[in-house]
Amino acid sequence: MEKCIKSPLVRFCLGMIPYGLARIYLQVRFQPVSWMGQRRSFARIVEALAARCARGERIRVVFFVSDLAMFPAEPLFRRMVEDGRFEPRLVVIPDFRRVGHAWLDELFRCEGALAESYPERYLHRVRPDANGAWPDVLNGVDLAVYPLPYDISDYHYCIPYSADFPVLPVMVNYGYYRSVYDRRIMRSENYARLWIAFFENEHTLAEYAASSLVRGENAEVVGYVKMDALRQTTAKEGTRPKILLALHHSVPGGMNDELSLATINSRAEFLLGLPRRYPQIDFIFRPHPYLRQTLSQPNVWGRAKTLTYFETMKAYPNVIWGEGSRYFELFEQSDACIHDCGSYLVEYLYTNKPCCYMIKRADVAGQKFSSFGLKCLEQCYLAADNAAIEAFVEQVVLDGRDPKRESRIAFAKQEVMLNYRHAAEIAMDVICAKIKKGN
Repeated sequence: MEKCIKSPLVRFCLGMIPYGLARIYLQVRFQPVSWMGQRRSFARIVEALAARCARGERIRVVFFVSDLAMFPAEPLFRRMVEDGRFEPRLVVIPDFRRVGHAWLDELFRCEGALAESYPERYLHRVRPDANGAWPDVLNGVDLAVYPLPYDISDYHYCIPYSADFPVLPVMVNYGYYRSVYDRRIMRSENYARLWIAFFENEHTLAEYAASSLVRGENAEVVGYVKMDALRQTTAKEGTRPKILLALHHSVPGGMNDELSLATINSRAEFLLGLPRRYPQIDFIFRPHPYLRQTLSQPNVWGRAKTLTYFETMKAYPNVIWGEGSRYFELFEQSDACIHDCGSYLVEYLYTNKPCCYMIKRADVAGQKFSSFGLKCLEQCYLAADNAAIEAFVEQVVLDGRDPKRESRIAFAKQEVMLNYRHAAEIAMDVICAKIKKGN
């Protein structure tokens, strides 16, 4: 298998063409070992690793990070740092879905943020050479923890490339699965290539077992590792109510037409007017990391309209800008949430706070969400029109009438928050137990 793209011209062209076309190019050009062949190698790799552990050697782990907002395994990394059985390190990788030089800017930002949180010895910085080829980082590694099931980076940092090494690929899901669209992701070869795929609860395990190429045999239910980092704070600064306004990127013509959750096209002006209409409320504006780029495409809004929209929203005195990477702080600061995102549908349930979920039409929920996702939606105040959003703001947030509160908290505790605050520790113990057992 050819292991790198050495031509600077090819690298430049890949950076300029749409992500989907670049992904097709990579899939055609690189032919890794089949997912079945990779799975057959796991027993031998585990046996060798178990022998090393028996001699007192540490398990060497690399965590790939493309965006801090999509680093679901960070609680697992923190646990491994504290545990003498592991030798973890972080590798920030380029996300080529970001157009132009945005992927490089994000790589630098992500490295800088991680350097503020962890000693430099844990951060392995990678850069392309003069020919545009990115370096290998899997030599001498036992476990590779991936943040996403997609091939969004240089081939050296995508799941199929791990087949060339005696490495055990692992993944912590970056989103709590809840939609029909997720089944297509679960059917991918990348999931079949994983030694362990950690899942959140029995609902998501059942979806994976029904959809995956391996019928779920590599799945382990430990809870949602990502949410271990959330602090369920009750105290907050100030007395003014705060609403988190989070908008998804899946508009028509964007990066994910199939998911198509975003409602901004039909509600742009209404949402932009909320801070003006309710000056007694602080709005925390949190666009999806890819929303600005998506809207800026010529076939969507274009750069000028997108810039004007964002700057107008940002200029309100009662708008708090929330485009940073660590969005759990926004969960903690807010009193309620209005959004149309996928993962937030489940994640915000961890806060016990009320949520208004925006949908395009009253009948769209059954087309988009799995049975578990529909259960989550039942705990939200659904808004198929702007009047429903106004009712949520005025009745639930301002007047404090929250009739779904008791059922929402009970549902979250019983069916969503499995092993909350301990999921990473359990995941780490699962890894060690499987190595010790030799499977």
